[in-house]
Amino acid sequence: MNIDLDSILSEFSAAEGDPARAFEVLKRIGRALGYDHAIAAYAAKTGQRGGTFLASTYSQKWMTEQNEIPVEQALQDPIVSHLNSRVEPIFWSRENYERHGLSSLYERFRDHGLGSGIALAVRGTNGEMLSVGFSNAEHANVRGASPVEQMGALYLSATAMFNRVTEDEKRKLQLLSDQPRLTPREVECLQWAREGKTSWEIAKILGISQATSIFHMRNAVAKLEASNKTHAVMVAVERGLIN
Repeated sequence: MNIDLDSILSEFSAAEGDPARAFEVLKRIGRALGYDHAIAAYAAKTGQRGGTFLASTYSQKWMTEQNEIPVEQALQDPIVSHLNSRVEPIFWSRENYERHGLSSLYERFRDHGLGSGIALAVRGTNGEMLSVGFSNAEHANVRGASPVEQMGALYLSATAMFNRVTEDEKRKLQLLSDQPRLTPREVECLQWAREGKTSWEIAKILGISQATSIFHMRNAVAKLEASNKTHAVMVAVERGLIN
């Protein structure tokens, strides 16, 4: 089986700034290599659990069970340990867990398609890390692609995926830095205005004078660069500043 590396790069380039679309590319590459499942997990810090981006083809039951495992036990997972400390990919199977006396941990996930696979972690200069992997059920054979081809495709895919995710993270951080710094009271006034309350009603609810209520709302309108109170509420909702 021949893996077209130029095609892989082209597909990931088309997914610029869109991690979800990039993951669809990753899944297709995994299937082309003969794997049933794919996963990509990003953390701003190596070893961090519950990162800002996680996409996989595993079931919700797998996700629930994975989150139930204590952090100390999760860190003993030989695959997790490898990804947190090594740069080369790992081909893994039941034997990796048996060598560490963790057969029970292996059995816990085997039924979810985590029987054997290949995984790799890509790191950035600020400690961020993206773990990428493909897997099959136990004893499933990967046909056609040699180990070298698999590693080459995974290296390229993981690096491209890392770039797509970090681009998105930078965009989110930029949006946050561009957000107006509303005070808690201004947020409260906007929230109650969204509920249809007048400045007088908001003042009574918050235990402040009507003049103070109007003062906070005017500040919020100015910070949001809105034309009026109604416009300010709409902008605050769009930016996620109020519910």
